[in-house]
Amino acid sequence: MEELELALKEVMSKLGKEIEARLREFERKRSREEIFLELAFCLLVANYRLEKALEILEELGEEITTLDEVGLKKELRRLGYRFWNKRAGYLIEARRRLDEVIEVVERKRPKEAREWMVKNVKGLGYKEASHFLRNLGVRDLAILDRHVMRILKRYGMTNYDATPPKSEYLRIEQKLRGIASKLGMDLAELDLCLFFLATGKLPKR
Repeated sequence: MEELELALKEVMSKLGKEIEARLREFERKRSREEIFLELAFCLLVANYRLEKALEILEELGEEITTLDEVGLKKELRRLGYRFWNKRAGYLIEARRRLDEVIEVVERKRPKEAREWMVKNVKGLGYKEASHFLRNLGVRDLAILDRHVMRILKRYGMTNYDATPPKSEYLRIEQKLRGIASKLGMDLAELDLCLFFLATGKLPKR
């Protein structure tokens, strides 16, 4: 654990300003369409490469907000997206429930909002819901993607090397919350440090 804490301190000392600037970007006020695009990104990136999901989102452009399910399936498949069939349905459902999602994000505490999203938004697990909320400015949830999990496994914090089930997810999140507090960080800062340790770069989104 001490080794991990030292590594995190080193990253924060080098990249603290850049990390804080990135997190401030997430905290800016979003339009309804921008919120949907964040949700769409989190649905697309689940079990998929982040860079490729961003490319597909950019290629789709405004069409992701207007195409029907058949049209979305066709476009996702054309763009080489692996889960084109099921995720098109998830995107249509997310679009339909967007007003509910926005109300939950605005009114509920972050943990409660995440629970609601996992139960009510098809295609979102704890990692994806945490990612979505972080991208809207929430700073107290862990995003345990495969990059972060591999680093945590390397430092002996878990035996999982991919996003874990709920009980393990919440256990790890609580441990990370304690580390973050000890280092004078919040979980959003810690997450970006862990991602950097795993990949040598900060995530684009």
